[in-house]
Amino acid sequence: MNNTTAKIEKNNSAGNNENLPHIVVQTFDNYPAQIRATLLEVRALIFQIQQDDPNIGELNETLRWGEVSYLTEQSKSGSMIRLATTRSGEPAVFFHCGTLLIERFRGQYGHVFDFEANRALKLNVPVSETIVELKDCLTQALRYKLDKDQH
Repeated sequence: MNNTTAKIEKNNSAGNNENLPHIVVQTFDNYPAQIRATLLEVRALIFQIQQDDPNIGELNETLRWGEVSYLTEQSKSGSMIRLATTRSGEPAVFFHCGTLLIERFRGQYGHVFDFEANRALKLNVPVSETIVELKDCLTQALRYKLDKDQH
C-alpha cells in the first residue's frame, strides 16, 4: 500500500466512503505527487462539505470519463464534480458544462481563479490560499439543484 492508498483509507475511516473503488485509488496514484496531494485536498474538502450539509446526502465517488467524480445520486441535490488535470496538466475541478456554475464562479471569483472554457476551475497551489472561495464553489455545485431557483 502506497501513501495515497493509506491517506484515502484514513479518510474513509472517518466515514466518507467506506467502499472506495480500487480504480479510484489507482487514478489518484497515477498523478505526480504534487498534483495528487492537491486533488486529495479537494477530495477531503468535498467530503467535509457533504458532512456539514445534511441536504447534500450521500456522495458516490466513482470514475466518469476516467476522472474521479462525485455525484449526489441519492439526494440529487447537486451537479457532478470531477477532479482531474487540464489539457496543460494543471490540477482542476471540472463541472458539468451544461450548468451555469463556471459562469457564476467567474463572476464571483474571476479575480481569484483561472478557468478553462465553461467546465474547469483551475486550482491554485497551495489550495489553502483559496480555501474559502473553493469551498463556496464546491458547495454551490453540491447544492446546485437545491439552489438553482435562487440564482
